Amino acid sequence: RTLVYATLAVGVSFTGAYAQGFTPTGPLGTARSRAAAAVAHDKVLVAGGSTFAGGCLPTRSAELFDTVAGSFSPAAEMKHTRCEARAVALDDGRVLVVGGIGEGIGDAELFDPNSESFTLTGPLSTPRAVGFTLTKLDDGRVLVAGGDNFSGSIDTLEIFDPITATFSPAGVMTTPRSTHTATLLNDGRVLLAGGGDGLTCLPVAGSAELFDPSTATVTLAPGAAVSALWGHVAALLPDGTVLLAGGEPSCGFASLGTRASQLFDPSSGTFAELPDMMEVHGWGVAATALPDGRVRATGG
Repeated sequence: RTLVYATLAVGVSFTGAYAQGFTPTGPLGTARSRAAAAVAHDKVLVAGGSTFAGGCLPTRSAELFDTVAGSFSPAAEMKHTRCEARAVALDDGRVLVVGGIGEGIGDAELFDPNSESFTLTGPLSTPRAVGFTLTKLDDGRVLVAGGDNFSGSIDTLEIFDPITATFSPAGVMTTPRSTHTATLLNDGRVLLAGGGDGLTCLPVAGSAELFDPSTATVTLAPGAAVSALWGHVAALLPDGTVLLAGGEPSCGFASLGTRASQLFDPSSGTFAELPDMMEVHGWGVAATALPDGRVRATGG
């Protein structure tokens, strides 16, 4: 037995002592795709999503994965239907579930693992359906960035305060971004990289910007991306740089994929080309930072 990362297919990683390799779990109580997931104490919350794999038929249902028993059990339903929502664990153990296609596009819900119940919170400053990011900041607040709400891609930022359970505007990015990545840097800033404005890629996918929560300001990174960043993955490395890899060579869901990877240096704000990955990893690729400093890329 050794210390490794186990990754659920729903997209959440957690650490613990596990035998190396894959073992079956479940099954899920409800078949679902495009669900939101986050760690809730010693369990994993899987909320909403679509009961139809080929599109979004949003649902309120949720369930909990027990990491010890390796099984799922039903949880209370959310207040609103959500597909393509995003979720993040808060410092107090609650889980914030934001936006998505469905009734909840303009609000959020808080899941309390003690009572295993949801409460509505919000509203969002800007409704967000798909392609947005959630980043928990060093002070426990959550940055919500970009996305799309069917009126077009979004350039606004907002911050959720878990103490007041409210969202407040936090500025505007230099360009609308959807299907970008957001990475919390060691100095507390957030790297917002790539993405697109609708299905229009450049110059959005060739740029990045830095959000500073201490001043609530956004500055464009001085360097341009080595290759287009859309549907890619980002991982913070031990030295503070950011690995950006995979995704699509152009905006859209053609799923051609790429082996390209690059490194962002926060001290200079510039990108540097890295060797190609061994395999093509397109839109939907996931990354897990391992304890030894390596990064595992899967799927896409």
